[in-house]
Amino acid sequence: MKLPLLAILALLTAAPAFAQSSLCASLPESGPVASPGPPVLTSPVPTGNRTLHCPDDFRLDTNGRMPQCLKPGITITDGSPRAACYAAMPFGPLLPLPPRSRPTQTCPTPKTTTILRLEGANVGVADAVVTITPDDGITLTPLTASASDVPEDQNPVLQSCFGFECRLLKLDIASNAAAAVRLRVTIPGRDPIEEILKLPEYCPR
Repeated sequence: MKLPLLAILALLTAAPAFAQSSLCASLPESGPVASPGPPVLTSPVPTGNRTLHCPDDFRLDTNGRMPQCLKPGITITDGSPRAACYAAMPFGPLLPLPPRSRPTQTCPTPKTTTILRLEGANVGVADAVVTITPDDGITLTPLTASASDVPEDQNPVLQSCFGFECRLLKLDIASNAAAAVRLRVTIPGRDPIEEILKLPEYCPR
């Protein structure tokens, strides 16, 4: 049975807009990759005005006995296009995190719910994983939906928070959370980037 066009549009607008993976995630795990190779040399061509001309992408090198046109060389080897992309992808650093709070053990409010904004190159792509250590008393929820019914403060689009430089997180923090936790973002094959998130005690009155 075919759905009416209006019903299809309603389903599309109701669906969450999940964060997209980086371009690296779509590359194959194995295949040819490029690495720096020996420089490529060729002879310059004299011109009518007594200068020397090099082909496109070559530069004139006059340091040797004879002028040469030179450009960096490339060596093609077997490797991982995906890993090579991750190695070259801009990643972080994270901007310092503003403190949040955790309720006291006697606080009538059992948990504190807050929105935390992470900022840094590519921290919001789907293949970047966020963890908190220690995570006792903390529930972390990535905020990726941008439908019309999403609250404004949780909507990445309405907060101008896009994956190439930003990520929104919802944190539910209980009283047994640590006074300071380490928030870490990782992507495959790269050293993680991290910042300390301080959680001083506070009970709303």
